[in-house]
Amino acid sequence: MLNLLVFADNTTLLSNLLLQGTEFLPLLQSRDDLYGLYIYNMFYLHKLMLGFLFGEFEPANSYALECRNYLITVPESVGVAVLYFYDSLLALAQLSQPLGEEPTTLERVAERQTQLQHWAHHAPMNHHHKFDLVGSERCCVLRQKTEAGELYHKAISGAKGNTCNNKQLPTN
Repeated sequence: MLNLLVFADNTTLLSNLLLQGTEFLPLLQSRDDLYGLYIYNMFYLHKLMLGFLFGEFEPANSYALECRNYLITVPESVGVAVLYFYDSLLALAQLSQPLGEEPTTLERVAERQTQLQHWAHHAPMNHHHKFDLVGSERCCVLRQKTEAGELYHKAISGAKGNTCNNKQLPTN
């Protein structure tokens, strides 16, 4: 939370007096602590979110890759749905950058959308607006402005309807 409230030199550094990530990961790995590694991976997920929100796409891409290494082992965890959401938004944001690899990136987004749709079906109050928001961003990239606007308004309405005020507009 402090990373969002205070100007920091490294906006994705999650560290404090109790936790130094660079020291904690080797300890978990040496003990084969899979649950601990899963929990630690949630830090990568938060770093991915911060990287996206601050427009630091290169590090965010690395964090997404780290997340996939651990979160995929627990496919029904809520963290996986969050990963698919931010990974999709990150991929679409990178398409607006020079040298965006459109076919590969759009395939990645399509795969994530399939997974988000699964989550949206089973927990629409938590995930359907995310599914719609990614769809809207995809339409923007493909220059389908009318459909993008419709999905965007649907995503906002869904987030408001389910009192997800903090998740209404996490796009750049």
